[in-house]
Amino acid sequence: MDVRPLAWCLGLSACQPGPADTAPADTCADTDSPTDLPRVPAHRLQASVTWILDYDAVAEGEGYVDCTYTRVFSGVQFLDQPYLCPACDVLTKGTAAMTEGFADCYAPVFGGTADRVESWGFDWPDKSDGTATLYRGGVENLILREMAEVALASLDTPLAVAWTAAYTLADFDLPAKGGFTIDAEGEVTVTVDGSTLIEDPLHPRAEPYVCGWPLGNPGTLATDWRLRPDAVLPTAWLHDACDESVDIWDFHGTWVVLVASQPNCGYCTVLAEATPAFRAEMEALGHPVRVITVLGESLSNVVGEPSDDDLNRWLLAYDDGEPVLKDRGYGYAMFKPFFEDELGYPSYSVQRPDMTVLAAYHGFSSWDAVKADILEDAGK
Repeated sequence: MDVRPLAWCLGLSACQPGPADTAPADTCADTDSPTDLPRVPAHRLQASVTWILDYDAVAEGEGYVDCTYTRVFSGVQFLDQPYLCPACDVLTKGTAAMTEGFADCYAPVFGGTADRVESWGFDWPDKSDGTATLYRGGVENLILREMAEVALASLDTPLAVAWTAAYTLADFDLPAKGGFTIDAEGEVTVTVDGSTLIEDPLHPRAEPYVCGWPLGNPGTLATDWRLRPDAVLPTAWLHDACDESVDIWDFHGTWVVLVASQPNCGYCTVLAEATPAFRAEMEALGHPVRVITVLGESLSNVVGEPSDDDLNRWLLAYDDGEPVLKDRGYGYAMFKPFFEDELGYPSYSVQRPDMTVLAAYHGFSSWDAVKADILEDAGK
């Protein structure tokens, strides 16, 4: 799946690299996440699925031959990226390993590697119709897609899964004509591992942040993990320059602008350069605003986590004391469903002091629209 944003943001001037050995992040002591978070037993998901590629006559005329490939997946539950699958009640991440068919079936069409990190999930609780839905993400930090309906069964019981999809070779930038269908068949087993305990991050932090951020999470916020006007902004736990996991809900109590940026996006740098003056103006008007930047890897991998060097370069160029967090698919998960095919970078949303979403935008020329929306909503 191509997760690149709109082409209008590609090729624009990027922020200039700074000397990594003098970067702000190097002045912060490393620290672990708080240790007082509650822990719960982890679910594990095991899967084995075979994909059958059936080429049409046109593709076969180009030399393609029907084939199969098989992956096995082993994953453990994680709780710190629920925004990747709002519908999932069990969300796991692990390694999907190709056991057969990589070189002669998979790679000629899809490229990639035989082994990769994937996420699989279920909306597991009882349903009136006796079914559950399987979700899967074949790229780390990417929103999971609905794959198949399966009959519910007890834990530890293998569940049969199957789904079908159709593509053209052009979908994968191949010069050959024609297309193919994929029929996937296999089984999935979900278990609970009482010996593996995982932290539940949806819990207000008690320890102060090394970088000095507020501890404003009231512990009463609720979300469906979708960006929607007048709903509470979904939170995320993303690392800052002090290498701590920052809860976005800790900025509850003031106006917040959440900005999804990429290091090589020209419009993102224009927004960053204009931010200090915007914040000073809003302060003078009696409506202080916090601007939280979630920084991705690049426009070519918008769900990737940036390196420490990328974060340091951004801070050296644009640091004004506001949080810049290393994104892990959160910005894309928020704004892609909201803007759909119109997604571009930067994308940003405005939150009221109660963390409900006022408005969302993409692209940047000035802060005027945000200023006007805040003043109108606040009654000036």
